[in-house]
Amino acid sequence: MATEAKAGAQGVAAALPPPAHVPPVLLERAFDLITVTDLDGTITLASPSWRQLGWKPEELLGRNVIDLVHPYDVAHATEKMSEVVAAGSVTGVAARIQRADGRYASVEASGVVLHDGDGHPIALLGTARDLTDREELRGRLGQLAAVNRIADVVARAATIDELLKEAVDALIEATGASRASVLLADEQQVMRFRAWRGLSDGYRAATDGHSPWPPDAEDPQPVLVGDAETAGFEEGLAETVRREGIRALAFIPLVHQRRLLGKFMLYHDEPHEWAETEVRLCQTIANHLASSATRFQTQDRLRESLAQIDAILDGAPTGIAFCDSELRFVRVNDALLGPSGMRQDDLVGRHIWDVFAEYEEELGPVLQRVLETGEPALDLEVKVKHAESRYVRISYFPVRDAAGTVLGTGVVTADVSAERQAQLEAERRAHAAEALDFVADGVVLVDEDGAVRLWNPAAAAITRIATADAVGRRLFDLLPDWQEIATRVAGDAGVATYPVTVAGEERWLSMSGVRSPGGTVYAFRDVTDVQRMERLKTEFVSTVSHELRTPLAAVYGAAQTLQRSDVRLQKKRREELLDMIASEGSRLSRIVDDILLASRLDANGERLRIERCDPAALAEHVVTAVGSYAPASIELAVKIADGLPHIAVDPDKIRQVLTNLLDNAVKYSPEGGRVELTASQAGDRLRFSVTDTGLGIPAGEQERIWEKFYRLDPNLTRGVGGTGLGLYICSELVERMNGRIWVESDGESGSQFFVELPLA
Repeated sequence: MATEAKAGAQGVAAALPPPAHVPPVLLERAFDLITVTDLDGTITLASPSWRQLGWKPEELLGRNVIDLVHPYDVAHATEKMSEVVAAGSVTGVAARIQRADGRYASVEASGVVLHDGDGHPIALLGTARDLTDREELRGRLGQLAAVNRIADVVARAATIDELLKEAVDALIEATGASRASVLLADEQQVMRFRAWRGLSDGYRAATDGHSPWPPDAEDPQPVLVGDAETAGFEEGLAETVRREGIRALAFIPLVHQRRLLGKFMLYHDEPHEWAETEVRLCQTIANHLASSATRFQTQDRLRESLAQIDAILDGAPTGIAFCDSELRFVRVNDALLGPSGMRQDDLVGRHIWDVFAEYEEELGPVLQRVLETGEPALDLEVKVKHAESRYVRISYFPVRDAAGTVLGTGVVTADVSAERQAQLEAERRAHAAEALDFVADGVVLVDEDGAVRLWNPAAAAITRIATADAVGRRLFDLLPDWQEIATRVAGDAGVATYPVTVAGEERWLSMSGVRSPGGTVYAFRDVTDVQRMERLKTEFVSTVSHELRTPLAAVYGAAQTLQRSDVRLQKKRREELLDMIASEGSRLSRIVDDILLASRLDANGERLRIERCDPAALAEHVVTAVGSYAPASIELAVKIADGLPHIAVDPDKIRQVLTNLLDNAVKYSPEGGRVELTASQAGDRLRFSVTDTGLGIPAGEQERIWEKFYRLDPNLTRGVGGTGLGLYICSELVERMNGRIWVESDGESGSQFFVELPLA
């Protein structure tokens, strides 16, 4: 068969026009892919440049060129081939061509008809340029823009609905999908549409509640449908999707702390091949959305708690009111109105002395001092002028914002008439005890001797100390940190956040304290997750923005210079600018890869492929690769013991670990020096080590360098940049390969990193 194909090719070649049409030197030296086919598309001649895609030119002879085209591009390519025959030529045809290993390369193709001496068409000459690297760089930049936009949406959104609405637009822009939607699980764990673009009411009604994962799924994975017609959906769902005009779908789970919160959906109107990079980007975006949705849901629950507290206050028998800084009522409960017959609306907005004019002379100066000094005035007992047997006890306390600024005053009144005093006291205690059982905040009453007298269930849950174990004991013995906090709370006289050690773990509590006749009442709330979330978000945005600014500026500046029509650039200068774009683009790609990999590691979404590997070959390969771009001031060396056994690792991941360690050693040797990679057997393990003579790592920092985003030189005082992800990724990958990693350094004369891995 091969002999017949070659003979056929020679026959067609013999019929071609003079060699000037296809000079041999053109075929031998051309970078572009060149083919000559008969009018039906059968290849009769292929240039050596096809080796770029893994093909030997002789392997292509006798094959139809359409057989090499991606199935989704066949119709378009066939149409363009017919256009060549009819019109004589065609240019700028975008398509995907199969490599010898089965993968596809993006190309831009052109074609022209070849004629014999009599002007009759006898063959087609086609050229194609491999655009894979350009398309990959464009895709990386698009992914980077998508991550930045999602980070911006997360930082800017004020409500969960606003977040999801903007996230849908960002998903469509980032992925090129035709449509998108976000669904969140309700209280019954049923998926409900919360935001969407381009979906009909009928489609949403028919698919609301559908999920490819059970509600208790611990590690749900994306579900990708390239062609809905062949997906095997049950009949009703298949008909709904078909009627909506959807041909490809992606189900991306939203997971936070191993809990399935919902999903986002991407839709294409034509069949679509879901690329691995596209799926990784979707999972990164899903992690951001899940974390942010959790934050907003927590805030919603907090607002519900405050509404419950309002309801409790409204049911309290004690009169309560709040006034602004001008002493006008802004909040009044029913108990304050008493038997006056007035409604809350009658008081809100009125001046306090319009209502209680008979007390202005006695209590006016006291209330003014509360506003001026911020000190409460408690238990002021006054006699009601028109009822000699009735007495009212009034307390004023300042109302502050989070910064401690006095915004107004609160007023608490209680009827303490002799005949009702005992009854009111019993009711007050019963109501307070009942209310505190349902309040989400911890509430603690400490007497003058520092002993705990009240410890509500929320306080027990937050501190991990049962009520029975707390009441009667000194608070400072239960929580040693509280002694300093009590002093600061008394000084702040407002709400502030403090770190507290609880059961050996640091927790952040937002708290306030108020003095009372029986001692001090503390109220506090656990805001550890909010504190950690805000810090990580700030570190992420700050670090990534800083690291991306320089390469983006270089790429943009070089591209702008190349596009200028008023400046003639010499060939050498153009090559320098193109090299800069390629180099900085590669740097951008590495940064984005690190961000995406770190996100997958956080979500346990990275899968390893463990196999037998030769450690000597791995070490040689990594040193050669790093040496190709390491500065001349660095001396790279590799030392490998003889006869090393194979190891059981993921080859791509261990290469990444060793490359990160070598890059780190080079980066922290700004003045040059020697960097050496060694490989040796250590018992039943194999040990790699990377040694440098650079800046070294202080002893106090050697545990923290494995943390995400942590850098030894965060202010770039020594010119060392980076995202702070390299060593975090190394640590996570080595652990997943059942190995261990550590560092040794005196903090002054370089460092030595060790990686031990299991033998095969």
